[in-house]
Amino acid sequence: MRINLLETLKDFAGRGNLSKAFEAFTRIRITAASHDVVLDSFAHIIFCCGKVKALAQGKQLHACAIALGLEKNPVLVPKLVTFYASFSLYNNACFLVENSNIRYALPWNLLISLYVRDGFYAEALCVYKQMQSRRIRGDNFTYPSVLKACGEMMDVDFGRVVHSCIDACHEWSLFVHNALVSMYGKFGQVDVARRLFDKMLERDAVSWNTMISAYASKGLWKEAFQLFVEMQEEVATVIGLGACSHIGALKLGKEIHGSAVRGCYGEYENVRNALITMYARCKDLRHACILFKMTAEKSIITWNSMLSGYTHLDRAEESAFLFREMFRSGVEPNYVTIASILPLCARVANLQHGKEFHCYILRRAMFNEHLLLWNSLVEMYARSGKVPEAKSVFDLMSRRDEVTYTSLIAGYGIQGEGRVALKLFEEMNKNQIKPDHVTMVAVLSACSHSGLVVEGQKQFERMTSIYGIFPQLEHFACMVDLYGRAGLLNKAKEIITKMPYTPTSAMWATLLGACQIHRNTGIGEWAAEKLLETRPENSGYYVLIANMYAAAGCWDKLAKVRTCMRDLGVRKIPGCAWVDAGSVFSPFLVDDTSNVQAQEIYPLLGGLTELMKDAGYVVKEEFCSEEEIVEEIG
Repeated sequence: MRINLLETLKDFAGRGNLSKAFEAFTRIRITAASHDVVLDSFAHIIFCCGKVKALAQGKQLHACAIALGLEKNPVLVPKLVTFYASFSLYNNACFLVENSNIRYALPWNLLISLYVRDGFYAEALCVYKQMQSRRIRGDNFTYPSVLKACGEMMDVDFGRVVHSCIDACHEWSLFVHNALVSMYGKFGQVDVARRLFDKMLERDAVSWNTMISAYASKGLWKEAFQLFVEMQEEVATVIGLGACSHIGALKLGKEIHGSAVRGCYGEYENVRNALITMYARCKDLRHACILFKMTAEKSIITWNSMLSGYTHLDRAEESAFLFREMFRSGVEPNYVTIASILPLCARVANLQHGKEFHCYILRRAMFNEHLLLWNSLVEMYARSGKVPEAKSVFDLMSRRDEVTYTSLIAGYGIQGEGRVALKLFEEMNKNQIKPDHVTMVAVLSACSHSGLVVEGQKQFERMTSIYGIFPQLEHFACMVDLYGRAGLLNKAKEIITKMPYTPTSAMWATLLGACQIHRNTGIGEWAAEKLLETRPENSGYYVLIANMYAAAGCWDKLAKVRTCMRDLGVRKIPGCAWVDAGSVFSPFLVDDTSNVQAQEIYPLLGGLTELMKDAGYVVKEEFCSEEEIVEEIG
């Protein structure tokens, strides 16, 4: 009878029928069943409470277990930890584990995995250290979570300690060694990861993909592709296509596509989605659209792959159309969908759509915990020049990271609020959020736009000494701009000549523009020659060079610029602007008469031009204009 009742309880609990499970549990208690049967019934009904999210009933069962003296039972403790974990009640779960006196790893593993699952890596490592202090030995389920926590926190020293512990007292495990390879890959120590990979007694798909991902994350595409050749598998194909997407390797991407077709896994959903992303990111939207339309059952990932392709290329109209089509098809956008389209709203100055997405997010509680989404909102408002709105979103966020701060710092910097940006950067450091190289670009740019030369120089020097960030090309470009705007042209020249990188066309143009503003024809001529040597495709750069030579009276060199433009086939891209016409954004090109209302628009534009002149606007005619130079070369 008791055995039948227990089987009945298991059946109800497995199907999530909590009321019937409780009835069976009560009858088992009344019949004064054996200790083992009661424990078993407790375990199954607590599992059911977690499954159906019945917190109150689960707590009542916990109280009942305490009354019966079962709260520290090694069978019941893991079940209770799992129950509280399903509600992310960390304190309850932690209290159970710490007071259980259980000498094996299972409850500790559950607690560590709970913290890692929810992104609380420091807490996970703290629990592991307590486990070690009690001389409880880790197992195959302990170390993957601990190693993941080390990798996510970039805690290299403790990661090595854990690795030593594994080597000293743990038998070989595929899962553990996959986690080791992944951890060193996160650390950027791909040589160590590769040595571990090569020494593995056996490998599975995770092993190969982890090592390929480690190479790809460091930009070692050649090594990633060499490893890919050794493993022609479905998941590796996805990673290979991802690498092609990042570097724009369309030809290689097509070869991988052919390999997938020949291997008969080109129709798998994740491969198809990776192919759509690869073609879209490599600017081959035609093939991306063909694959997208050929996909009969489109998942949210399929829609996001195509949508991100359009947003990546600033195709606003196509993005909006596809987004509406997704809604009509009954597919609900997720946080990735919104996060991919919000930056586009900022780039094409479509703030109205950005606000609509903001409202959409606020109405759906499922988006509350997605930091990526809220970071995108901050960036969207900041890039649109609506910094107060960006700050309002920032203040409402319960959790922030370096991306959150960087977006707002950049927004203040563009507005010339350098002091506010630096104060925000100081707050970021006080909150122990470590800046990355993108943050430092935003900080240096803010100093540049606000003329804070001394502060900018200090932050540049602190990059290596305090933040451990080695200056990259974009940081040196910010310093050139900082000194150039301030008229410290010799300092700007010194940065360019002494930095360990080859200057870009943009850097030479920055210096040249500064020389033109501060009328330094000496350094200006030198910068113009260097810029001309790079043979840039941007017609605006040639205008800068031509104006510098004209100011210096170097007419022969000016003729050389025009000849160079003609030989390279440089043409000016027509200026384009979007005008908010209420329900739609209308694009306008320079001298474009294709609009049906052109006969009304241009007289109005002429009138506005006259009003601007009356208000004091005067066109500078001391230099050559871009149009004059381009027209002269034909």
